[in-house]
This record gives sequence, structure tokens and C-alpha cells, in this order.
Amino acid sequence: MNKWQKIIGVVAGAIVILFLVACYLVMFKPWLFMDYEPDLEYIQSGKEIICVNGQEWYIDYKSGGLLGNHECISISPNHSASTINDSSFYEFYTDEIYYTIDSLGRINIYAPWSSINEHQKKDSSIIIIHELHDYDLIAKYRKDYSALGLKRITN
Repeated sequence: MNKWQKIIGVVAGAIVILFLVACYLVMFKPWLFMDYEPDLEYIQSGKEIICVNGQEWYIDYKSGGLLGNHECISISPNHSASTINDSSFYEFYTDEIYYTIDSLGRINIYAPWSSINEHQKKDSSIIIIHELHDYDLIAKYRKDYSALGLKRITN
């Protein structure tokens, strides 16, 4: 093997290693390249409280992700509930849901069916979830929610 072939092999190997390191850094540490701090400015959150028959329901909503397109709205009867295993904890992966409180004191929630995170059947006489399956129906709720007597929870 000639000397110049060894030099080309070493240079090519170094370029491949540098390329792999750069790919790793772009994928797992993007803030090094674009002044991005994931815990500070790209995660937006908020809180609301709905009071029904003297019981407070806490609504936490947050959006985050690298592009800001990961939205989550959670509803729980106590502010410290943070696990899906709690049977009174509800989680929706969407940027907005709609609700109304009926005459019996139940919270009726209208949300796209694909956004509902409900692995087990929740036994709640307070919260009733109505799944919106059709895009046209979701668009109708988005446009005319106040005309339908609903309130909106949104990021």
C-alpha cells in the first residue's frame, strides 16, 4: 500500500467519524447549533380551574417539542395528579378541547377521538367524554363552539 493511499484512508475515516458526531449532536443536542434551550422558551404551559359543585378540576396545558407541535391538555381533580394510572386523570393530545357543564353538574368534554389518551375505562360520573370522529364536525366545533354553548380550553 502506498503512502498516499494510507493518508487518503485516514482522512476519509476522520471525515466519516466527524460526520457521525455532527449527526449525533444535531439529533440529540440541537440547542448547541441554534441557540435552543428546551426547558425555557419553547415549552409553554398554563393552568385553569373549573369549579363544579364545589369540587375544583385542574386543567394543565402545555406545548413543547422541538417544533412546538406537541400539545397536551390534562384534567385532574387535584393539582398533584400527574400519572395516567390515576382513574380521575384525563389527558388529551391536542391543542384545544371544548366543554360544557350540564344541569347535573357533569363536565361534558368534546375532543377529537384521536387525541384522547384513555387506555382504561374511567369510572367518573363527573366527566363525560364525547369523541369527535369526523373532520367536518371538528371544524364545526372549532368555528362555532360558542354558538353551541361550549367553552374552549386551548394552548
